[in-house]
Amino acid sequence: MMATMVRRSLVIASLFVAACGSEPSPRDAVDVEIAPPSATAEETAGHATPSARTSAAAPTVATQVPAAQTAAALPPATPPAVTLSPTSTATPFSLSTKPALEVALSGLVGSERSGMVLGSIHAAAFKQGDTLVLELPIEPGRCLSVVAVSDTIKELDLELALSPQAAMPMPPALLAKDTTTGPAAKLGGGGNCFKSPLPFVMPATVTMRATQGSGSAALQILVK
Repeated sequence: MMATMVRRSLVIASLFVAACGSEPSPRDAVDVEIAPPSATAEETAGHATPSARTSAAAPTVATQVPAAQTAAALPPATPPAVTLSPTSTATPFSLSTKPALEVALSGLVGSERSGMVLGSIHAAAFKQGDTLVLELPIEPGRCLSVVAVSDTIKELDLELALSPQAAMPMPPALLAKDTTTGPAAKLGGGGNCFKSPLPFVMPATVTMRATQGSGSAALQILVK
């Protein structure tokens, strides 16, 4: 019976061509599909429409978020709250009382900032070996830089260290150290910065040290 239906279809198609003088349109050609009477489930699936086959075969693909959108997911950076550690031995003062040092720090920050948000400024008078120790949190996903300059200190150094807390017991750890020499120092800068590897707020300390010589020095914290 199926063979008879196929022959009838071929006859009808031949009559259509003879009457119209053209081949059937693509729409007419796909209006009816004839499956073999004993087709298995697999064979029937093979006769599915192209859109159905495409839908069945298309894998689920994860969308990759561009780096710019990932960065935009974070709220705008804000300077961290900084407090003076009682372990400091240098004598803090207001930078506005040292205009020349203020200008020097501003110039250094301008050359090293590279789009980072300006944080707090801290200045102090040092004898050789004195330190200014600042406590601050580093937020997850944020990046920190510190730049410093002095007037007469011959060797000024900076260090960033993990600060042990009662709620997060762990040994102190040096995270970054200034490698420059002379009266200026920096951690990061020029687009480089220290990013916390931890998924939570990390308590840290920034130490400015007069390694050689005495005088006044100032630093500024940068964040992004």
